[in-house]
Amino acid sequence: MDTDSGFLKGAQIQFFDTAFRHYAEDGTRLERFIPVDILSLAPRDDFFQPRSWRLAAGWQRMFTKSGAEPLAAGAEGGIGGACAKHPELKSGINIQAGRVTNEAVAAAHGLPFSAAET
Repeated sequence: MDTDSGFLKGAQIQFFDTAFRHYAEDGTRLERFIPVDILSLAPRDDFFQPRSWRLAAGWQRMFTKSGAEPLAAGAEGGIGGACAKHPELKSGINIQAGRVTNEAVAAAHGLPFSAAET
């Protein structure tokens, strides 16, 4: 595993995220190809108010009502805020790193609960 030195905390760049699926009758096909996915989480505090943002673009298999499954091009992204020094906001987190961190949400969906990390 790489050390954290030389990497910016809260920054992520992924290149060439690719997924294939093999079907016994139809062979192997491309399900997803995302050449670039960039995430920048810049924590806000009382003095600094930077924007966090994400941008990803590529192709992904879509499922249509007709049953066709075309490979469609798309892009997604957005801007927002990330808080680092406001522990009172922790109770508003429902999911963190793929884990349910809200007890009521976990109970309502029959999923395991895991406390949010700060």
